[in-house]
Amino acid sequence: MATVSHSKKRYSPLARCSTPIHLTISTIQKEDAVKLWGRPTTFKEITDLFQTFCFSQLSSLPWSDQPVLSETSIIAGQLARVNALGFLTINSQPAVNGVRSDDKTFGWGPSNGYVYQKAYLEFFASPMLLDSLITHIERDPGIIYYVINKRGDLRTNTTSDGPNAVTWGVFPGKEVVQPTIVEAISFMAWKVFLISQPQVSGH
Repeated sequence: MATVSHSKKRYSPLARCSTPIHLTISTIQKEDAVKLWGRPTTFKEITDLFQTFCFSQLSSLPWSDQPVLSETSIIAGQLARVNALGFLTINSQPAVNGVRSDDKTFGWGPSNGYVYQKAYLEFFASPMLLDSLITHIERDPGIIYYVINKRGDLRTNTTSDGPNAVTWGVFPGKEVVQPTIVEAISFMAWKVFLISQPQVSGH
């Protein structure tokens, strides 16, 4: 599992969630799961499911029990291509810089404010694909990544133990609000849920 955020000035929100960014593991009856996702037996069939989800043509995935938000439509094509390459995306947000807090798509918080978010992507990937990707990522000092495997081995290119804010807002008379952050300790804890077997009830 890996997460990547871009610290250059291309920001925007996808999820208005509390610290840290998180998903809800789907709990679904077996017969409903088969009806929704079928019985994929090849990696291509799995990537097709993820691509379908990106285009809002699928209501949920095992790692997310709700459909993508409407604002994801601006990066849906890019996400689908990423999944087609073998990077199975489970959380993401497009990038917007200084959107008014009353914006119908990206706004949040009190009125007369401005909101920001870094481009963010969380995904599953094979070690081989990941090594190739990291080679490219490390050429850009503006990109921060965290990678963890099932054993709990963590890799990152940041030397800071502090949180990396990926969502924040500036509002009149208030300190900067940072409702969504990414940090190693929470990422490692969340790995336990994401890498565990999705919960399917029934026989």
